[in-house]
Amino acid sequence: MFLWYYEYGFARKKFQQRLILFNLEKKMRTPIDGCKIEFSELANNTLPEHFARLEKNIQNPFSAAWIKEHGVGKKTLLKRLGRTADFPGCYVFIEEKNPIYVGISRGVVARLYQHLTSNDHFSGSLAYYIAKRENDPGGTRKENMKNGDFRTLFEKSQKRLESCSVATVEISNAVELHLFEVYAAMELGTGEWNSFKTH
Repeated sequence: MFLWYYEYGFARKKFQQRLILFNLEKKMRTPIDGCKIEFSELANNTLPEHFARLEKNIQNPFSAAWIKEHGVGKKTLLKRLGRTADFPGCYVFIEEKNPIYVGISRGVVARLYQHLTSNDHFSGSLAYYIAKRENDPGGTRKENMKNGDFRTLFEKSQKRLESCSVATVEISNAVELHLFEVYAAMELGTGEWNSFKTH
């Protein structure tokens, strides 16, 4: 009788241990891009923490004109920003103290350079949309960029961005970064130029 109770108790304990492990495995979903944080934790803590850092940097932005300043290359710009290498993160264009656009990139400095110097509608997408809002020729992107009047508007839009200031925040994890772009755009109210519609 004692042996039966012992074996039953042992089996019951083993079953409970397996049940606990099973429930733990259910909770531990496969991480996406190395992000092991639950969504609720991201929404309630991680994203607000990133945003607090961004808000602090918005109070002390740098001039976008630095990026196109004659004789200033990537190395000099990084030095001005107190960095030795490009970084993944979020950037905000600020016009007259008002945030107007939130973007993200794996290389923030290189992406900012593209916004202000690119000759095409892919890398210079923000300038393209600003120009199109002012006067839409009605063609495809490629056709519009070949239109002389539209090209002038495109370059004018780049000049507008050059007159802005910029704030950045470094975010290494890709999942956090993509979620943060939407979060920051909503918090800063940049819906005029930010859109998350898929093509």
